Amino acid sequence: MRLASPRIRSVLVLAVVLAVASPAAGPQAGSSVEAQAPAPARQPAAPQRADTLAELVKRLADDYMRAYFEHYPEEATLNGSRDARHDRFTDPSDSALASWQRFEDRTLATLRALDLSGQVGSVAWVTHGVLREKLEADVAMRACRRELWNLDAMQSWMNDQVQLALRQPVGTPARRAAALTRWRGFPAVVRAEIARLRTGIALGYTAPFPIAAKVTDQVEALLAPTLEQSPFISAARRDDDVAFGLAMRQVVHDSVLPAVREYHDFLAGEYQGQARTTLGVGALPHGDACFLAMIRRYTTLEWSVQDVDSTGRRLLADAEQARARVAWDRYGVRDGRLLMERLASDPQFTFRSTTEMLVVSRAALARAQAAVPRWFGHVPYALVPQVDTFPASVGASGPTGQAFAAVGPGAESRYSINAEHLRYAGGKLMIEQLAFHEAVPGHLLQGLIQLERPEAHPVTRYFWQPALGEGWGMYAQELADEMGLYSAEAYRVPLLDLRVLSGVAFVVTTGIHAHGWTREQALDTLAAHLAWTPERLEYQVDYLAGSPGQALAYSAGLLEIRRLRAEAERALGPAWDPRAFHDVVLADGTVPLPMLRAKVERWIRQRLAGPGAPVGARQPR
Repeated sequence: MRLASPRIRSVLVLAVVLAVASPAAGPQAGSSVEAQAPAPARQPAAPQRADTLAELVKRLADDYMRAYFEHYPEEATLNGSRDARHDRFTDPSDSALASWQRFEDRTLATLRALDLSGQVGSVAWVTHGVLREKLEADVAMRACRRELWNLDAMQSWMNDQVQLALRQPVGTPARRAAALTRWRGFPAVVRAEIARLRTGIALGYTAPFPIAAKVTDQVEALLAPTLEQSPFISAARRDDDVAFGLAMRQVVHDSVLPAVREYHDFLAGEYQGQARTTLGVGALPHGDACFLAMIRRYTTLEWSVQDVDSTGRRLLADAEQARARVAWDRYGVRDGRLLMERLASDPQFTFRSTTEMLVVSRAALARAQAAVPRWFGHVPYALVPQVDTFPASVGASGPTGQAFAAVGPGAESRYSINAEHLRYAGGKLMIEQLAFHEAVPGHLLQGLIQLERPEAHPVTRYFWQPALGEGWGMYAQELADEMGLYSAEAYRVPLLDLRVLSGVAFVVTTGIHAHGWTREQALDTLAAHLAWTPERLEYQVDYLAGSPGQALAYSAGLLEIRRLRAEAERALGPAWDPRAFHDVVLADGTVPLPMLRAKVERWIRQRLAGPGAPVGARQPR
């Protein structure tokens, strides 16, 4: 899922590609979008104006979206905004960042002055709550100074630039000119990024060495292809103008690739030598405040470190008991930890080719698509994705699976798998669960519903709250079991390991970031509960270390969805309808968990009061 901040990204990314009209205000008719000068960030709307609350919230959200895309033009491009500029990068100066943060503070203060508690379920209530949560999390995250140690092996800064190149708009003279202008400026952007990392070194903000080393390897992989194979010339390949194609190739050859080399050499030489040897953010200045901000960012809850640790230990104990019961009752294995290892030793569960991975994934999603109408009232139009594999440049350190939801004329959703992650013995056991989590009924379904809501403010389409977002993915892979989607009993076993992983990830996260655990302690703890290969264990530790708190989103959201479902089933009895419940959970996008509870509780009350459509949900087609 793509997260709201360009500096904080999810491992299992759902790129919400807005292939419809941009939420940002467009230019005057007949003007050239790419030629317009950047507008200064607006002042937030004043609460004293005699507007209704709904009008005021809408104006605040409109102004925020417009200012956001002006400040982060790459985000406008990545999300398909047609009315935004595509000829520049984010201004890297300290003054630009300070100006943006002042705008955030003013907007947040205005939102806090508005009381929409009496409008639960309304468009204004959803818009207000999502935007307020995003801003409060962003303000808290300033304690981390993430821009000074912006290295993440799961979704690195340079890979973001690759994605930008792949989505750079072309096809008109103005867009071609914008593409050339933007990428001619790429060396200055790289040097600014290097300068920020050097400032981080001076101030004591660095990434852990293993993360820095993996990112360095990823950047090196971008330098391996020939010019014609480079993802940076994507714009030239997607446009039939010969002169533009030659010019774009020249820019990539003369400017872009040398800048990538400069970034690589800086990381390989200067940076790795000064990267921190500790894993946790607790070693950074204001590290404790940073970790609490990360917890809030990813759970949308005011959890303490103790809350995280105790929740994880409870999850872990319950999951291990469940796994042990299944291992003995169904497979005669006394050690639940070794169940997956035993199954993996069977050659039928190891892939023979990448083609086989794609065939199995497509078959799983075909079953899911056929079953969706029995479990969801609202079924998106474009539910069938193109299934492919990641390019080789993503490598083994990239995500295992990734869904891209797209709506609008000519838009095509996509589900990509990382073949490098599934080549190990027993890799086939994971393939169906991955498809159900990432695509249908998981993130792709979720993302399409999030994009298709015509009444929703773009703030609630664009900004992704990871707790409900990732929690839904976890719920979806369990729901797939209820839906009868797994093709064999063995393909259900990974769910048991994933439940164990959810608990142990909480424990290891607090161990690394609050208690100063070493890499060896983290690896030993994971290995005590999961019979994984050393490579998979190392990948998981790097994820937990490099994306602090992100793993908490999965179980935080799953637990709340489970609790709300159980409460609804008890309250509604014979009137319980899973289609209506799933519609109301997904209807308003990925709202913060406290908002999810408020709207589901309201929906239950309304159901008990009499017949009617679920609050916040649309009628099925």
